[in-house]
Amino acid sequence: YSSLALAGAGFLLTSAFVEIAHRSQIKRGVPSVAITDLSWELPTLTQAVLIGVAQSLAILPGVSRSGSTIALAIVM
Repeated sequence: YSSLALAGAGFLLTSAFVEIAHRSQIKRGVPSVAITDLSWELPTLTQAVLIGVAQSLAILPGVSRSGSTIALAIVM
């Protein structure tokens, strides 16, 4: 965890996630999901698991947990 190169790579990874999400949002328009639209159906459960996986990337130095989570949620 003391490697500057590893932390820098983590920052670059987070910025790539956010950039991909931003481009996806521009391409598709801003998605709007109401709280009443959420359910325990498989697509929603799969999305929740994928967001959990994105959060697990935050164990790497420089990777933002909130950044990767928000970026993946926007892409979905």
